[in-house]
Amino acid sequence: MLEPEYSNLTCVEEPLCENIPDMYRCTQDIHKNDDWYACRGYRLPTTAEWEYVARAGTTTDTYNGDLLANPKNECQEQANLNDIAWYCFNSDDSLHPVAKKQPNSWGLYDILGNALEWVDYFNDGGSLDYMDNHPGEDLVDPIGRITGHSKDLRGGRFNGIGCLARSARQFAWDETGRLETAGFRPVRTLSE
Repeated sequence: MLEPEYSNLTCVEEPLCENIPDMYRCTQDIHKNDDWYACRGYRLPTTAEWEYVARAGTTTDTYNGDLLANPKNECQEQANLNDIAWYCFNSDDSLHPVAKKQPNSWGLYDILGNALEWVDYFNDGGSLDYMDNHPGEDLVDPIGRITGHSKDLRGGRFNGIGCLARSARQFAWDETGRLETAGFRPVRTLSE
């Protein structure tokens, strides 16, 4: 049996996260702040932030165009996804390394396929304007519910049907449950 190349490495006793400078750490609970963006450290994106960067300035289903409708139980080819996302038609039913497909115009890879992405929004039946008390009006940077049981997942997944891998799709999942087809893309508020 071959020894792994890393067998001569030693473990670091000190927790690595202790050495991260404060400018990269969101040390407070952002749900308790009036301004979620005031926390300069890394955090999950809001659902509005995620959709904004997934669209990259477009208004179609994906940043590569619209998708065809297909039955939810059938895996069909979606020509506008083939170059940008892994989904049931082209993934061989497995997760793939990042950046093997074309990014959106803002340089983000795999935002609509491969793995679902957690966002900081509780999708427990309330709408995004729940906290704004202005139902039906245009929203700017909506936050949505700040408590609940089901967190929102965005994007698509390698074993999902193509018509669901679109910028506007939301998928609720109990945050305590295990989901092997999900990941996260941290964001950080930049200060001047």
